Formats: sequence, C-alpha cells, structure tokens
Amino acid sequence: LEGVTVASGATIGPFARLRPGAVIGEGARVGNFVEIKNATIEAGAKVNHLAYVGDARVGEKTNVGAGTITCNYDGIRKSHTDIGAGVFIGSNTALVAPVKIGDGAVIGAGSTITGDIEADAIAVLEACGAPADRLTFEPGAPGWYHPGRSGLIKLGPKTVLGHFGEFHPNTLAALDVSGPLCGFEVFIDTIPEAKRKATRTKPGLSLSAFQAVRRDFAFVVDSDVPAATLVRSALGADKALISGVNVFDLFAGPSLGEGKKSVAIEITIQPRDRTLTDEDLDRLAKSVIANVEKSSGGVLRG
Repeated sequence: LEGVTVASGATIGPFARLRPGAVIGEGARVGNFVEIKNATIEAGAKVNHLAYVGDARVGEKTNVGAGTITCNYDGIRKSHTDIGAGVFIGSNTALVAPVKIGDGAVIGAGSTITGDIEADAIAVLEACGAPADRLTFEPGAPGWYHPGRSGLIKLGPKTVLGHFGEFHPNTLAALDVSGPLCGFEVFIDTIPEAKRKATRTKPGLSLSAFQAVRRDFAFVVDSDVPAATLVRSALGADKALISGVNVFDLFAGPSLGEGKKSVAIEITIQPRDRTLTDEDLDRLAKSVIANVEKSSGGVLRG
C-alpha cells in the first residue's frame, strides 16, 4: 500500500498492489495480483484477479473481469477511463483510454474497447421495469454476433429479455463497416409486469448490523453448462442468508480433461439476526456444493 485510501468493509486479495492515488470504496473487492494506480474503485465494485486499473474511475457495483486492463498510456501521454455504475466487463478486456463506459453497460469477454459505450441494454431493461439485480447472462446470441463476445440476457432459466455483443466479422462486411461494432436488442414485451404498482415512496432501507461474509467456490463442469446454472443453484442453497452470487473466473485447459471447464463463483452471505459460527458457514458451504453439483452435474474443484 503506497499512499492509498481503503474504506471499511473493502477486501484486498493476496499480492495485490495499490499504488499512489488508489481509493478503494466501502465494500469493494480487489482480487489477487491486481494493480491499481491513481484510480477510484467505488462502493461495492469488484476488480477481479490479474487486472490492471490505472487513471480510472470504476462505478458502484461494477464488475471488472479477471485479466482486464485499462490501457492508459499511449507512449506520450496518460488518459482517463471512466466506468459507470452497474457495468459488467467480461474477462480479458482491454479498455483503450480515453474512454467512457456508461451505467449498466455489458462488455463481452475478450473485447477491445476503443470508443465510448453509452448506458445500454441493462439500463434500458431496468427503465422498462426489469429487475436488473436478477438478470443473468449466457452464451447463445444470434449468429450475427461474434460467438465468443456476445450473450443472452435472461430472467430465470427460460425468459430471454434480450441479446448483446460485438458483431460478427461477416456482419460487419455485409454492412460495409470496418472495425469493432457492438449492439444489443431487448424484448420489452417479455418483461414481466410488476406485482405492485410503482409509487413515489421508496421502500424502507433495511441494513444488517452484522458483517457480510464472502466465500469462493470453483466447480468443474461440462463445457456446455451455462455459468448461470451455477449462480441460480448457489442462490437457492439458502435464500435467507445468501444475498448475492457472482462469477469471477472461467478456465478451460488440458488439466481439466476434454470438454470440461472450471467456473469460479463468489457468494455473499449476509447474516441478519446473529453472527454466524464456523459450523453455520460449513453447513451453508455444504448446501451450496450439493445444490450446484446436483443441478450442473459438476464437481467441486480440488
């Protein structure tokens, strides 16, 4: 730590390096081997392992995927990267500054972003009444998208609310467009109607007096099993205690066997009425493992 500010409840992983000007907000998470310099990571945001964030702002509850870098130096000058709130950035993404990513934007894994991205699909869906905190993302976007840099937006296991991603090179050729181009489509008619009419009165704020606990799990599953399956199963292990599940790593290689991949998830456990004991946490962990293994056919990675 060199001349940095770290707020309460923030988590800093092993071998992370926080350089001068780094500000880590309340409840933010900085993963293993992450480097941050002259950048603000706002409350609840996550910068996953092996990422570099320099001369940047990362908005509240944004997820920066593993291996993502902000390309802030062009050999002559340094430029700023501004990432809004609620953004999802897939693993191994390069953000070439100066660049601005709007609130709620979704960037597919492996993308190289050279221009501003306005708040897009998630923001549109949320404005139309979709519950943004319950949306999941899976492969399977139409053929005019790049297969490795696109996805479906779903609510539950069956309801497709839209798709997004970088367009396929063949699509760009048909449109006579050069360079990367992204887009999205949302299906407003598929958004379920709210059970209660919207009012001007906000619901009461309910905060727990107990510290949240985070646990990481990695499962080896067949390569065609969507990560969303693991997320739903982990959430279902104990809906009263588990307040969130996030995917933070995806790995495939010969060591796992042919047709296999490893999906790592982080669960957030929020006690409400008492501090949890080691026995409570062990019991919950066993329930998460059992649920995920049953639904995905996978096994806990050793």
